[in-house]
Amino acid sequence: IWMGVAGAEALVRSVRALDRLLDRSSVAFDRKPYRPHVTLAYLRKQATPSDRKQIGSVMGTISSQGFDTPLRAVALISSVTGKGGSHFTTLWSRELGR
Repeated sequence: IWMGVAGAEALVRSVRALDRLLDRSSVAFDRKPYRPHVTLAYLRKQATPSDRKQIGSVMGTISSQGFDTPLRAVALISSVTGKGGSHFTTLWSRELGR
């Protein structure tokens, strides 16, 4: 479950610059268009239609007000899906503005 982020033009420009760099470096990467967002939760595949409807109702009550949080770091994270769900490993990270 994720919430889109409006007004993130600087972030989108950074992603486009990174895409160009990766392309020139012949590094394989996901070429789908970037959509700025914040991941709020992960939904298990076993969720029933009733579960999904209830989550939709709750999501309709969430406000984006108060999400004025600065970007402080960037990280490269590996996501591997297995029998027990996804496993995330931070491969690289860097604080910004330092």
